[in-house]
Amino acid sequence: VMFKITSIITLSVYLFLFSFFYRVAVAQEKHEQKREDKVVRKLVVNNDNKYRTIIYKNEDEGIAELRSLIDTSRIEECWIYLPLEEKWVEIGIEAVPETKVDDLFITKVRLDVPFMERLMAKNNFLIVCHIHPTYSLFLKHQMKECREIGQPMKEKEIEKARAVFLMKRAYPSEQDLGNMIENTLAFFKRNPNGNITFKICSHYGITEYYLTKEGEIYFLGDSYPDLFEKIVMMCMEMHHHAALAVEKYEQKIRKKANVLNRIKMHSKQKKRSLLKTNNDSRLEIEPFTSINKAVEAMSNDYLKVTFTPY
Repeated sequence: VMFKITSIITLSVYLFLFSFFYRVAVAQEKHEQKREDKVVRKLVVNNDNKYRTIIYKNEDEGIAELRSLIDTSRIEECWIYLPLEEKWVEIGIEAVPETKVDDLFITKVRLDVPFMERLMAKNNFLIVCHIHPTYSLFLKHQMKECREIGQPMKEKEIEKARAVFLMKRAYPSEQDLGNMIENTLAFFKRNPNGNITFKICSHYGITEYYLTKEGEIYFLGDSYPDLFEKIVMMCMEMHHHAALAVEKYEQKIRKKANVLNRIKMHSKQKKRSLLKTNNDSRLEIEPFTSINKAVEAMSNDYLKVTFTPY
């Protein structure tokens, strides 16, 4: 009974938070920003709303440049790639670096939806790409809090926390999925026979997510609460599998440490063995398997999510 109550409370909190931030985002995206087009030589994170960048590169060249941006940028940025023209068009506006709001850590980038709709009307094939940077204000805040209470995080704890964070950055967020569904349905109203897909460039690789034909029907006409609930339930399953990956990692550490504790050996020798266990690369979180299991759990008849490592 307690599990059911906790699940209901968790779902209610998810729905409230997602509904609030998603409605704010949609309300702010109604009016197109008047910006000049500026052709540049390489993909850049542009926080100047006076112009939008245009880059002429193929998809592989663009992805290679996105990989360098995720390690240097503190904001998310978004582009539409037009395969037939080998052209990248910036569509992100008013990006905000990760910020702490009450107990939440929020990263936000608005999409220039009216401009996107003009691209949808003129192009039958679109790839919407955005980056998930490796910078984590949350992790820095966590380390600071531990220092302040006199319990600084150990190096191995920091490594593990960062590995978990980078693994989660490969997943589409609830807001990512909401934007994908809304924009996919808008696209197919204009191009019933077209093709649109969405991609995230993160530390470990490329995550692609898109609606199936069944998904177009499944989500069409949904009210906000219905759409939110469907998305949140899919994400909860993904987060569950991500948590299992971390738990399996910790179980391996505990199991090997317990075996060593039962073995009769000199205390110094045992200490060296335990230290080796904590630093054993074979016991580290294996990100690719974990990410694949999580995105597979999110995929269903209506939504497909795939992960491709670099």
